[in-house]
Amino acid sequence: MGASVFVAVFGYVAIESLEENKQVETVDKLDLESIANSVADQLVGPGDGWYQNGACDASGKINAANFTPERIGQKSGGVSLGRFGLGEESCHAEAAARSNLSFAKISNIYGAKRLADPADGAVDYDEAVDSLALDDEDYNFHIRSWPVMPSVQQMLRKGFRDPYVKALYIGDYGPPVPIVKKVQHVAGAVDGVDAVTLYVHVTNNQSASTILAVEFVIGLDFGDVDFTLHSRELAPGESQNLTYQIRKTSDWEWQSDAHKYATYTIQDVEGAIESGTISMPMTMTSLLTREILVVEVDKLYFELSGGSTTAKVHYASYDGSGKQKTFNDWTLRVVDGLGLPVSTTVLPNGQKGSVTNPYTTAGTYTAQLLNDVLLLVWNTDVINVVSTVPGPFGGNPSNVPQASVTEEIRYIDAIVAGFQPNVVDEEYDHVLVPYAAGGDVYPDIKGVMDDQLPLALTDASGDPTLAGFNTLFVGSNVDHSAMTSNAAKETIHDWVFAGGTLIVFGSDEQNVQWLEPIFHSALETANGGLSAIDEQHPSLHIPNQLDWETFEYSTEWNYNSGSDEYFTHIVSAGVEGDVLSASEAGTFGKGRVVLSSWRPYDLVPDQASICPADLSDAPDCQAIFLVHNLVTLAYRQLYLDYGPNLPDGSAVGSVSRIVSTYHPDLQQTVTVPRPFVIRAC
Repeated sequence: MGASVFVAVFGYVAIESLEENKQVETVDKLDLESIANSVADQLVGPGDGWYQNGACDASGKINAANFTPERIGQKSGGVSLGRFGLGEESCHAEAAARSNLSFAKISNIYGAKRLADPADGAVDYDEAVDSLALDDEDYNFHIRSWPVMPSVQQMLRKGFRDPYVKALYIGDYGPPVPIVKKVQHVAGAVDGVDAVTLYVHVTNNQSASTILAVEFVIGLDFGDVDFTLHSRELAPGESQNLTYQIRKTSDWEWQSDAHKYATYTIQDVEGAIESGTISMPMTMTSLLTREILVVEVDKLYFELSGGSTTAKVHYASYDGSGKQKTFNDWTLRVVDGLGLPVSTTVLPNGQKGSVTNPYTTAGTYTAQLLNDVLLLVWNTDVINVVSTVPGPFGGNPSNVPQASVTEEIRYIDAIVAGFQPNVVDEEYDHVLVPYAAGGDVYPDIKGVMDDQLPLALTDASGDPTLAGFNTLFVGSNVDHSAMTSNAAKETIHDWVFAGGTLIVFGSDEQNVQWLEPIFHSALETANGGLSAIDEQHPSLHIPNQLDWETFEYSTEWNYNSGSDEYFTHIVSAGVEGDVLSASEAGTFGKGRVVLSSWRPYDLVPDQASICPADLSDAPDCQAIFLVHNLVTLAYRQLYLDYGPNLPDGSAVGSVSRIVSTYHPDLQQTVTVPRPFVIRAC
């Protein structure tokens, strides 16, 4: 790859805005260009005080140990200890010193807040303004930035693929011909004085043993209470009643009067089988304010390997509106099939947590949530430790990649250098997506999500890691219910907060409870026309110009529990739903979430002709343009929206600058011949 390719791929463009809080007629008299130039000089300069005791060490390299950004917001005797500026420090032995902007400083403000917080380790916006004394003049600024990369046409023409992005793709797998499964079951709710018991009584009405799970969702005012209970391994004809007790509480508040019910989804090792609702017309309030307590096992089963395995049990507490609530004086006990204690853990006071125990003997164990005096068993779940993996309900149908998989992985493969378009598990080997060791295609099969996805996103200690993958695609039409186990959804949550980029495409399988450890949302049927909320957002234009108004869609993203505040709303359908949105910088730790209702494999009516088998002859393939634009969001530190939004009707002045930054993952300094714009209003 030549230097010119790197220049285009890893450059840095910033748009900056300056806001004047005075009356508009006063602002119009100001020399906005002069103000913008002055502020721009400070913003691209190195500032002062970012490195306590000096930025450069004796050898002329930057001393990262001295990086103390919190000093920018500190004062001594009313005088700021530092001055904001994103320019690189001048250390003569550093390649980074030849760069205009400091990657360390850019990364620091990625997770910064609007209001000053001296303890968060970031230069928050108000701290930056104060350090520049802009507040004395009632000025504010806004930084929006994005990396500039080659377009798809340029990449295909040069044979270049992105070396930074490490992508994992979860794809839609299913039988060649849809199979309708029906689990014999009865569901309902039993009212009591202090609690209501939800139940789903399931019977294995098939000819082979299996394990079933039931996911319950209770829609409350702040958010859903979502948990999954598991059966033991059920022989043909065997039944089990899965029950959950909900304590009545004085602060109980339904999502709405029309939502006084719980939903349930019956699942097996492959995913969802069927769903239903349980009416809850009874009174859910009481004189006392109490917690809604949940205990649930990590996944359907835990396979013995080398004679042992570990099983994780999760617990959580909510108030009557669905907010997580601190609880106290509870114990988690695990008993074996005879009811004999295997382990007892006094739980620390808190909102949620987990307990992990080792097992060496196959069998059915029960996790019990008790009060600390061990007199009251509140809720339970089953731990299945197996030596042989159970089969799916109704036997083993062949699961093959659906049309969305084959199309979307070839788009990713065309632009991402390290992507291996093979299925990860030999069981799902298929001529269209063959098996290969190290494959990056993961079927949306519950067993794969429970067992293999966590291995891909965590290290040997079980901690989230970006070493294998920094970008996770949830492909079009994926069965989202396959990811509702704690093993899958908590792993994704931790991985995103550690810095991963999660990109979710549209699906008719609208169970998105797996996202709720990150935020609360719903994927619903779209009912309005497309409109751009943020028409200048880079994802619509960089690196490829999207003809987004022609894209087909059938679903939209909606939010509850205030989660809409976490996102930049880019394209919407109708009044409320998003067709494309991206999380605000720093909202989800170091990571980013991108939600799209569009489905790249079926994006425009003439897709077959404009996206042929040979993509090098596809100069107008909007599907690969979309995938490429969203992939670039994995360069998360370079996508900034720092500072307040510009008010409507503001006066604007602008200047242009050429900027660059040193990307440490690539160990190269790159320059971008694009404008650095300041807007003043």
